[in-house]
Amino acid sequence: MYSIGDRVKAVIQANGLSQNKFAEAIGVSSAAVSNVINNKNKPDIDFVTNTLSRFENLNPDWLLHGKGLMYKEFETPVDGMVSEPMAQYYQLPNQSIGTMLDKKMEWMEQQILELTKQVARLQSA
Repeated sequence: MYSIGDRVKAVIQANGLSQNKFAEAIGVSSAAVSNVINNKNKPDIDFVTNTLSRFENLNPDWLLHGKGLMYKEFETPVDGMVSEPMAQYYQLPNQSIGTMLDKKMEWMEQQILELTKQVARLQSA
């Protein structure tokens, strides 16, 4: 199971920030961020509330407990189901629905191509 430090690190990476820029964005010291990421300290209430305020789409249950997906807007996909290969796209930040659908369509086209090849092999056998 991932620690809250791992999840904070994921937020930093997902937003393309350095630890120093993240610390600046949420109004804490870079040492505080480093201590949380390295699991030396648990984040205090200001650290958590400032993170959730600064990154409004961040799922609080994910940040605090590792439950659900990183971002709230992707909690309920249109079809209500997320296949394992597609789960990675729903967890990416700053992705438009159109971009995700394009990636899903690309993945589906690859699956169809692979299945077509398998059918052709079975028919020729």
